[in-house]
Amino acid sequence: MAGSGGIYPGGCLCGAVRFRATGPWESPHWCHCETCRKATGAPAAAFVNFPVEGFEWEQGEPAWYESSPGIERGFCSVCGTSLCTFEPGDALISLLIGCLDEPERIAPTYQIWMRRRLSWLDDLNDLPGRP
Repeated sequence: MAGSGGIYPGGCLCGAVRFRATGPWESPHWCHCETCRKATGAPAAAFVNFPVEGFEWEQGEPAWYESSPGIERGFCSVCGTSLCTFEPGDALISLLIGCLDEPERIAPTYQIWMRRRLSWLDDLNDLPGRP
């Protein structure tokens, strides 16, 4: 699924790294692989892809870690926030949706690595909530 154009700013928790992505975005999804879990510290990671051509680091730049051969993950070296994944030479950058200033604007439309999905995620809607 491809999304509309527009400007999508975002950044890390401490504000040392800020970015701006311009659409159209594509492929918003949940990833359940172990590498994404370890890299983010979350049970799954929600990504959206933007064209590199319309992407820029507006303040600071992330530190990079090669998590798999040919796959780099960007994170803030000050606060540790996971920001993105990138394959050098690729035309797309995958941003973690939670790093967008307005994450409600893009919802995942599919999931990958389902065989690695944590079983207890099925029970989230049954847990009591707090405001």
